[in-house]
Amino acid sequence: MEKKSQAKRELFIHPQLIIIYLILAGVTTLFLGFAGAYMYTRVQNDLPPIKLPWLFFVSTAVLFVSGYTLRQAKTAFEEDDSDGLIRSLKRTILLTVLFLVMQSFGWIELIQTGIPVAYSTLASYIYVISAAHLAHVVLGIPFLIIFYVKTKRRLTGDVKEMVFFADPDPRRHLRLLSIYWLFLDRLWIGLMLFFWLNFLLKDMSSLGI
Repeated sequence: MEKKSQAKRELFIHPQLIIIYLILAGVTTLFLGFAGAYMYTRVQNDLPPIKLPWLFFVSTAVLFVSGYTLRQAKTAFEEDDSDGLIRSLKRTILLTVLFLVMQSFGWIELIQTGIPVAYSTLASYIYVISAAHLAHVVLGIPFLIIFYVKTKRRLTGDVKEMVFFADPDPRRHLRLLSIYWLFLDRLWIGLMLFFWLNFLLKDMSSLGI
């Protein structure tokens, strides 16, 4: 009887997981549309590519590390390591804020090199795509901070720690955060590769396009 109930729990998909996957599917569609529009505009108008500021690439590494620290938090949770969990969550928040700051300075650098939003249609796409990704990161920060504060508040004693790590709610919330952050990491890395490859292919006509 116990095995049957356990099997049912394993087969059950929480509504929050379904919602997050539907949201990510919609976000994926949005950015694929952006990328397709960028390529179509460039090919149709035979426009030269735009070189991205070096800060965009550094911020990519920062975001990647923030995803790694959040995975460390998940590992710490599985091992009932309260100190490691708090430490990893704090690092993730700080790295995410650093990513936001570096992205802002990346836009400033782009403007200072003579490429404002109105420079060309391709420039507009770069600003819109990077701003849309940044907005999704910003939307995730409050949930990350709330989880950090609640976790730190609950981990204030041996008994409370045992109750916390046995509670399925924080486990699920951390899983949702990890899924979202991993998606944002891979999405931004994919976008940066897309822009970098576009820059390498400076002459589209040479490819017969």
